[in-house]
Amino acid sequence: MNVYESWITTLHKQHRIRLEGAVFEAIRWLQANAPTEGVISIGVAGQLQLSREPLYSAALHQKLTAELTASPLAVAESADRVASLVRFMAATWPVTLSVEPLRERVTFVIPKAPRDLGIVPAIGESIIVFVTGDIVEMWKRDHWLAYIAATRQRLADLADNAIPDLSRR
Repeated sequence: MNVYESWITTLHKQHRIRLEGAVFEAIRWLQANAPTEGVISIGVAGQLQLSREPLYSAALHQKLTAELTASPLAVAESADRVASLVRFMAATWPVTLSVEPLRERVTFVIPKAPRDLGIVPAIGESIIVFVTGDIVEMWKRDHWLAYIAATRQRLADLADNAIPDLSRR
């Protein structure tokens, strides 16, 4: 299997995504014989990102919850970093991935909020799934094509800097 790949699939009835074969195998954190809990959040380019756990720690979530319960943010704090952080956290949704090992397939339903926000295509339309390492992204077809076209414009710069970036990891 490649260390990165993209697939085109269809958004099925009830906003269900079914990932089969190589896509199923590419998601390293799936549990083979049991439903797997994950989260969906909005990625840096407006795509949906699926991950095993939120992109923030449980300790941070607990600390913010305790602090904001004791002392809610005031209107004057709406531009503060704490407000930005909790806005992002509010745009993270739980999802259950049903694993069918005999069919080598995983199925999950896109939560209502990202559907209402228009981040995913309509039922029956194509959705692009990109996987590399622990990164699992879902893109509307037009957004994926626009992102790839924009990336093409800066390909030389990205190629020059990608290897040094990898060595600093």
